[in-house]
Amino acid sequence: LMSMNTILMAMSLKNAGIAKIGFINMVGYYGSTGKIIYGFGINDIGVSLSSIPFGDRAYSLWERMISRCYSEKSIARNPTYSDCFVACEMSSFKYFYGMVINMTGFSFIDEKGFHYQMDKDLLLKNNRCYSEEFICFIPSEVNNFLLKSNSIRGDLPIGVSMYEDRVRFKSQIKIGGKKIHIGLFDNEKSAFNAYKEKKEQYAKFLANKWAGKIDDRA
Repeated sequence: LMSMNTILMAMSLKNAGIAKIGFINMVGYYGSTGKIIYGFGINDIGVSLSSIPFGDRAYSLWERMISRCYSEKSIARNPTYSDCFVACEMSSFKYFYGMVINMTGFSFIDEKGFHYQMDKDLLLKNNRCYSEEFICFIPSEVNNFLLKSNSIRGDLPIGVSMYEDRVRFKSQIKIGGKKIHIGLFDNEKSAFNAYKEKKEQYAKFLANKWAGKIDDRA
């Protein structure tokens, strides 16, 4: 397990400005050896990306991960990452590559032809740290199913929103990128229970569909 010292060190680096937002933007061209990423990461793998299996994919994931946590522009677009950080050892692209290349799902393609997505929240709810312990790869279908729409529902339970008549409550679920209407209810509890039942049914469907095709930890 990742030690508390590792977590605290990564957090202190960000807070102290050593891996400061906007400290260093980019030095070197895409994928170049020795390139510094947002004052935190360094490409120290020592070979061209094209000479190693899935080099471009690994580098893209690594750069986007660091950008989410340490790029001023990226955080301005998505403030939910303002308190996220990357474990210190993963500032090294060489380390990151050696880690992900052996992870289940990193090189997998889903039924629509897309690579599995890198996730940090599935194994630990509300996790704020990208680390070897909590990163896993899952199909976009599963990842999208786990996303929540807080801004849409406001203070209501997940899957529930006020209907346009401002009296009844609407229950709906998002499956495959599409919103599916479940029904209208007189109270939010009934609407939420209907959503919960539908979600549990779909969760079992996904579990059976992707059995043996995703990380056992997931």
